[in-house]
Amino acid sequence: MNYKNILSWFTLIAGAAIIITAFILFQGNIPNNILTLNISISLFAYILYFIDILIPWISKKDSSHKIIGSLGIRWFFTLLYTLSAITAMIICNYTYSLSFNFQIIVHSSLIFILLLGFTGMLHSSEQVNQIYQHEKKYANGIKEMKTSILTLQNRMYTINDLPESFVNRINRLEENIRFISPSNTPESYQLENLFIETINNIIIALPNYTLNQDAIEIHLRESERIYQNRKNIYSN
Repeated sequence: MNYKNILSWFTLIAGAAIIITAFILFQGNIPNNILTLNISISLFAYILYFIDILIPWISKKDSSHKIIGSLGIRWFFTLLYTLSAITAMIICNYTYSLSFNFQIIVHSSLIFILLLGFTGMLHSSEQVNQIYQHEKKYANGIKEMKTSILTLQNRMYTINDLPESFVNRINRLEENIRFISPSNTPESYQLENLFIETINNIIIALPNYTLNQDAIEIHLRESERIYQNRKNIYSN
């Protein structure tokens, strides 16, 4: 446990002790059952602000950052609940002196609203995660295209006496892949797979470049054509 967590726990415990002590010292004519209810509600509202040290919400392994995208909703409902709970305690105990059962209903309703807000937060997080997964899926094809051309480059540099024009075309093709936009259309998937297949054909034929020169040239022209067609498909 690092110093930040130690300080957070100390602040949580010290704050809770102050809340309990304050309610007991200023109990006045409030019945014990209502006092216990007020202490419980106050501690619950207070702990909401320390929920991150009790239940870590943000994970470093979550590359979608889905929880971060819903923090605004969480803090809005936390603040709304806290203000509403404090207002309800003041009105119920000092303005009208309402019964214990009525106060139970009021605070249960407020907690229900808080849970609805947290449910909305979870739905928002899931939406962020779905968008991230879709974007990741769309980018996978481009990533595989990049991987295939890098594999070809690595194989190419192990073979002597390759024509400079061939080397330059491969390098230019690798550099230009970054200009491709992710897309989720069937046409884009097909072109990405065709590009990878064509590059793999060049990789297979490359060790015998002299014998396979004509076939390699055909595959290279085909990969350049596929690249141009895929480049003209934009994200949607």
